[in-house]
Amino acid sequence: MKFSSRQKVLCIIWGLILFCLPIFNNCGQSYKSSSGTVLSSSVPPTDNPDPLDVTDPTPTPTSTATPDPSPTPPLVLPTYTYDVHIKPIIQNRCSQCHQLGGVAPFVLSQYSQVKSWGNSILSRVKARIMPPWGAQDDGTCQSFQHSLWMSDSEISILETWVKEKFPEGDPTADIVPDAPTSHYDLTAPDIIEYKMLANYNPSTSNPLDDYRCFITNEYDTNKTITGFDIVTGNPDVVHHVIAYLPSTEDDEALALSKGQGYTCFGGPGVSSSVVAFWAPGTGVTPYPKIKDLINPLNPDKQTGLTIPAGRRVILQVHYNYSAGYQSDQSSVRFKVSSNIVKNGSWLQFGKTSGTEVIPKLTYEYLQVETSPVGRIFAGTDTNPAVPGYLYAVFPHMHQVGSKINIELNRASGISGSLPNNECLVKVPVWDFHWQRVYWFKNPVPVNSLDTLKMNCTYNTLLKNADTHFGEGSTDEMCFMFGFVTDAKP
Repeated sequence: MKFSSRQKVLCIIWGLILFCLPIFNNCGQSYKSSSGTVLSSSVPPTDNPDPLDVTDPTPTPTSTATPDPSPTPPLVLPTYTYDVHIKPIIQNRCSQCHQLGGVAPFVLSQYSQVKSWGNSILSRVKARIMPPWGAQDDGTCQSFQHSLWMSDSEISILETWVKEKFPEGDPTADIVPDAPTSHYDLTAPDIIEYKMLANYNPSTSNPLDDYRCFITNEYDTNKTITGFDIVTGNPDVVHHVIAYLPSTEDDEALALSKGQGYTCFGGPGVSSSVVAFWAPGTGVTPYPKIKDLINPLNPDKQTGLTIPAGRRVILQVHYNYSAGYQSDQSSVRFKVSSNIVKNGSWLQFGKTSGTEVIPKLTYEYLQVETSPVGRIFAGTDTNPAVPGYLYAVFPHMHQVGSKINIELNRASGISGSLPNNECLVKVPVWDFHWQRVYWFKNPVPVNSLDTLKMNCTYNTLLKNADTHFGEGSTDEMCFMFGFVTDAKP
């Protein structure tokens, strides 16, 4: 087939058009080489070998910067660490018991130990089961000496620390346990000791929580005491101790007739008054000094108690045999003085017996008891108004008690600037096995015409029988001991 000259020219023209068309279409576009270099040219990029490929390239960024790799997540610091935040809480609230030789079943002196028990610690402090300090000490109802109460903020810190998987911080920050509590030195001329007359060897048939009373030795002269110190013979089994002074020689004889180590759940079973207490963490306890309300510029006066010549002391010991049925011989030491100015008293207020009944299968049964303060000073409720001080309270219920609140109702017309009603102690979660004396940081002014009001709440949901008030282990009580003095010059 032959082409005319005209056809040959047209073929050449069309060939040139087809060849140049992609160049004209891409004129002025930017091309990016395989090396990442951006080119601005009418010539196709050298990494595209097909000059007839007229497909528009995918638009690409024009930045000359090489893309950054994926950014590293920011370092998240823990909210609280063991060394800075948790250690002080454990040191101040727990280490009195949770140390070597302490009454607690395990030690909390190292990070690994606290971490291991962390979830258990949190659940118990949130339930107010631990630390074993019943009195609410958040500023709403008195402030107490040597308080173990864990504040809401401390519990919140502990909870966050547990949720963040126990951050350690400085790995060298282990707890240094408090030095063992020092005791009164028996070689000192002003220290005396009333001690169990023999070692007590419990039977393995005794209950795990065992309450026993022991009669001690005696002294042939009056002893005026200004401080006390209970020395536990075997800390592995001694849970707490209360020392009682029989009211009369006949009461002492009755206690002696019961034999050494007789069972005494609610108290010694004879008329008596308290002279000393001990719970884990308690050390030497001096009786307070009293201010002179009438002449405030006078020096403070030392308070104390007198133990009559020939009178023995009764030690009520709460044993817990979780560590085994081991022997014990505990004692109470007293500091004596001939310079005492003011005799104080541990007096009892409230209900220890009666005909009232706490009904069975009841969630919250409230028993309200009131006691006049007047007998603190003169044994009668009809004396004229006499000012005094209340230094400490020891609330007491038995095993179906769930909480107790005690308040002071001041007599109208004589309270002056003092509140008409003043909270003395709130125990929102009662535990019979962890009873304590709560010493006020500041003594509470009282008057013989004032009244003490006790609100005792009981839970009998697990009891199929009504509960009576009395001394027995299945009975109940609603009362308190209070250490008081008058404020006469």
